[in-house]
Amino acid sequence: MKILFILTAIAVSTLLNAQSFNAIYMGADASFYKGSKITLDSNVYSLSHMFYSNLEKTKELYSDGVYSPDEKYNFNTKKESLLGKVFNVDSIIEDNAHRRCIFELVEINTKEKIYFIYNIKYGSSSYGFPFLTSKEFKKEDFCGKLKTTKDDFTDKVSIDSPFEKDGVDRIQLSKVKNGNSTTYYLFLTATGSTPNVGVEGVILLLDDNTKINKPDVSVDVKVSGTSYEYTALIPLTLAEVGTLKIKGIDKYRLYIYDHNLSFGMTEKFKMYFQCITDL
Repeated sequence: MKILFILTAIAVSTLLNAQSFNAIYMGADASFYKGSKITLDSNVYSLSHMFYSNLEKTKELYSDGVYSPDEKYNFNTKKESLLGKVFNVDSIIEDNAHRRCIFELVEINTKEKIYFIYNIKYGSSSYGFPFLTSKEFKKEDFCGKLKTTKDDFTDKVSIDSPFEKDGVDRIQLSKVKNGNSTTYYLFLTATGSTPNVGVEGVILLLDDNTKINKPDVSVDVKVSGTSYEYTALIPLTLAEVGTLKIKGIDKYRLYIYDHNLSFGMTEKFKMYFQCITDL
């Protein structure tokens, strides 16, 4: 038994080292995770009402009987019971009434089956998705999310990605075809602590540390709760679009305010750029 445990630990360690696991938060796109391998992020803190051994328990909100309950707080799953394990996401069950999904997870070595409640509302951070994920991004998974609209009066065609939320900030890619003219736009927001009106300047830092500078792009600002939301609509040249098909946006700056994109968002928009140029 001891030898089997050691061999299993070695196998899991080898898999973790051989594959790249990243923090990928897909928000409402829960279906992206189907077929992927996931492992618990060691940096997460609370695992409250997330994991169950019994599928029936997941049908109730805040059900008791969580998987491997903590002795002090029995609504929490013990972090140690999941650390180091790798799971296949075998299936995803939608629960539209409660805006959530149930992930059927199978541990790759023991074949133990547990169920994870994916709350879509919190799916854009480790709070709602406490895993690191190993899955190849393919543009076929994202092209169908682009929306095409046509102005019946001018025949102008607009192709837009969804408004994607990355933390508190948002990003969208658009393509506008008007007669023989085609223009690409990238819409970005960033959060700032002070208001600055009439400012300019956008910098995109790519994942190979090269930059796209747009010093003349106007940056607008409006009040957003207790902070300020800065926005910019950035026209892109064909050369810049070509670059962004193969290089992801790692972070960006609007005037003096920065936003670091999550790994998943960086890869997702690289796929959107590949998709939108085909349309």
